[in-house]
Amino acid sequence: MTQLSRHGQVAREYWETYRPQALEALGSPEQQEDHFRELDLRVTERIGQLTTELLQQVPMSQRAAARR
Repeated sequence: MTQLSRHGQVAREYWETYRPQALEALGSPEQQEDHFRELDLRVTERIGQLTTELLQQVPMSQRAAARR
C-alpha cells in the first residue's frame, strides 16, 4: 500500500470530517484508498508542473536561490 503524502492525507481528513456521505459513496475502504491515492498523485504531479513553470519565469542566475 502506498503512503499518502500530506496532500492526500488532508483530502482524506476533509472528506471524513465534512463529506462522510460522499466518502461512503466511494465504495469499499479499498476503493476509497484508490481514490485518495489517485487524487494524491494528481495533486503532486500538478504541484511539480506549476513549480517548473514558475521556476522558468525566474532568471537562470536566481533559480538556485528560488528552489530553497
